[in-house]
Amino acid sequence: MSKVQLLPQNLINQIAAGEVVERPASVIKELVENSLDAGATMIEVSLKRAGREMISITDNGCGMSPEDARMSLERHATSKIHSFDDLMRVGTMGFRGEALPSIASIAYLTLKTFSGRSEGLAIRVEGGKKMSEEPYLTQQGTTITVEHLFYNVPARRKFLKSDATEMGQCVETLKAIALGNPGVGFKLWEGRRVIIDLPSKQSREERLEKLWGTSECEGLLEINANEGETRLEGLLSPIGKTFSTRQKICFFVNRRPVDVKIFHMALREVYGSGLTRGHYPAACVYLTIPSGEVDINVHPAKREIRFRAEREKLAFLINALGQTLKINVCRDVSNPVNSVSPFENTPNGLPHFAFTSPTIFTPTNEPFDVAVTAIPFPVDGHIGSHPLPPPAGSREEDRWRANIPESAHQPSASQTIMRVAEAAASRHGWKFLSFLHKEYALFSTPEGLVILSINNAQERVGYEKIEAALERPHSQTLIMPALLQLDGTLEETLKINKKIIAGQGFVIEPFGKGAYRLEGIPSWLAPENGFHGAPENLLVEELATLSEDAIAHSDERLKHQTVLRLAAKHSRTTVSHASAVLKLVDELLFCRNPLRAPCGTPTFWQINLEEMVKRFLR
Repeated sequence: MSKVQLLPQNLINQIAAGEVVERPASVIKELVENSLDAGATMIEVSLKRAGREMISITDNGCGMSPEDARMSLERHATSKIHSFDDLMRVGTMGFRGEALPSIASIAYLTLKTFSGRSEGLAIRVEGGKKMSEEPYLTQQGTTITVEHLFYNVPARRKFLKSDATEMGQCVETLKAIALGNPGVGFKLWEGRRVIIDLPSKQSREERLEKLWGTSECEGLLEINANEGETRLEGLLSPIGKTFSTRQKICFFVNRRPVDVKIFHMALREVYGSGLTRGHYPAACVYLTIPSGEVDINVHPAKREIRFRAEREKLAFLINALGQTLKINVCRDVSNPVNSVSPFENTPNGLPHFAFTSPTIFTPTNEPFDVAVTAIPFPVDGHIGSHPLPPPAGSREEDRWRANIPESAHQPSASQTIMRVAEAAASRHGWKFLSFLHKEYALFSTPEGLVILSINNAQERVGYEKIEAALERPHSQTLIMPALLQLDGTLEETLKINKKIIAGQGFVIEPFGKGAYRLEGIPSWLAPENGFHGAPENLLVEELATLSEDAIAHSDERLKHQTVLRLAAKHSRTTVSHASAVLKLVDELLFCRNPLRAPCGTPTFWQINLEEMVKRFLR
């Protein structure tokens, strides 16, 4: 007997299903795309247990005749392409004819359809085998119900994540399709709860505002560029308005949501240094090109595509996006500084509850005082005739301050601050030299030269201060509660992690459909702990991070570390004065781990004298 044999048809379908259907969200994507190709103007999706038990999709499209309905369940049966030329110029969302038979081979599938001309038909398929067929009469359109997904492929079922994670994937998948097709209405049910409700005949701006929220869309710049038959439209956030996740980066090619490498390259190119690590712009961009200039048949799930002239498309994207940002910069120059809203860059336009720090070490943009910098560094453990200060916050510091003679208070306040800060830093042998590109500070040490990353150092100091304060969490009631509008993914994440978030000190109460009131915030979110951001910003960032697969299944300790790292990012402030950076060094070198930021990157880099000698020795 030959070792090479033909596989059974059902096994072939299951293999194909492994390429097309990864999770319930994949089923939604394939079936909703079929509904769009059928000309539907309203599509309803119903789920049970995030699609594990049931996915039902109903549309008001053209429907199918009984003959077409039977044929649609055969592999590679499609009405959308008939020749190789059609394949090279695909203008529909689907085209391979694999989705229905693949899904039917790994689930219980019921197809009900009525074209409005011939009689309707209902077909039941279980594990790839047709179980029943009967006449069916209803309104024009199609309803497909998928039950017990992966029931006969237990290995694939084990790879599914938690219900919250799978539900989040379903929501994001439908949102992406809805953004690409604003003229079509969509409704998503989870049990009896409506998660998405979008009317038909919306403009792109109306659809985006409905899904992202009014405040998130404020200030976005309109993209409008043409080059031959290629057109680029959409909205882009100005430089300075960023978000903590990539969820607001969407790219569509001929209405299809795709992940294209050259689009991300173009974003990095046009924003340049305007984006810091962990911050991302908002971009909802629509590219319309002739179907013959793009190949969508390069990925089983059609998530990736290939352009026929990729370099030209990249140059077009960079030019169009860059021109949009350039126009915005020119407009900003003519606007007075005072016109900037104090609530800018906060989620949902909520009031900014960041604390204002009264501490004397708050960085300022005042010009550097030459007289202050001329104060000599401490020698032999003394400032003049007075000993160096002990560690900040210790009992020895209180006794040290009490013993300072009256004459020590004669200099100006700024000189006193400078002396204390310099004394503390000099205790470690660091001498401030200069700032470099606003992000780094140079120091002379007995071992050589140190380059300090100001942002990384601030994150490390803030992380350890907040970590210590988080051990004794309690809430501080807000005089004016903030209103949070959470989408399906973030709302599910909040429900699952409500106990953990409450334990951190957040007080959140339901306030209608998808709305919540932030009534209390953790007391540890204060400037004395290094936090200089908005607590509502941190909460939204924490929910977005906890919704990710790796974090969603982690233990409570790892989730607390996640919020610590996020909070530490809000420790960043502009440092342009020597006294502030010297104070920062003193706090950094008293940390348990002064060498690394919470994310693992170095806080400073030291060049030893021996290395300098090797570099310059002739």
